[in-house]
Amino acid sequence: MTQRSFIVLAVFAASLFSAGTAVSSEFRDGFQPAHTEESTYFKIYIEDGVNLIDLTMSLVVPPSLKAVIRQPIQSYDELSLSNELDILYLAVSEILDIHVVKFKCSVKVCRNSSSLESLGARLYGSNIPRTAGFYSAELNTLYINAEDISIHIAGHELTHAVQTAYFVIPPPQTVQEILSGYVEFQFRKYTNTLPGKK
Repeated sequence: MTQRSFIVLAVFAASLFSAGTAVSSEFRDGFQPAHTEESTYFKIYIEDGVNLIDLTMSLVVPPSLKAVIRQPIQSYDELSLSNELDILYLAVSEILDIHVVKFKCSVKVCRNSSSLESLGARLYGSNIPRTAGFYSAELNTLYINAEDISIHIAGHELTHAVQTAYFVIPPPQTVQEILSGYVEFQFRKYTNTLPGKK
């Protein structure tokens, strides 16, 4: 075998291995999407039974929060789930002042809390408490419950994804939660939904 043939074979084998790894890690949680979308920053998998209009409306970024984004966002004029998630990511990046060069994350949308809890049990081997969403750093995936998600919770969980993508060595869990809580606080401040406010 010539050196050139060996290199071609090695590259081919590496591409097969990496493709196989991506597929298995992407779906090893047992999530069965009925629909997929792709945006600039996300690959979105949506479970059957999700009301896309209600979900999108719960994640609409208000003008007060869009105002923190310094880069032009005219390309996101159309109301869609993929656009709202991209705008959320841009808002999180601005609030943290962390700008990842090539950010990409999966989002898996479960139809309700019991579907999300079942998925969490498959991933972690035990029941997770009722939640609107959580982020898995190992799978680089944001899991959300379509019935209970809000932009505040989505912003909080998305902050975990940004930290995972940005830091070579992730900060301790306590620091990550402080940063995620800070973003959630800012989202609530800009949307006038701080606890105790009427």
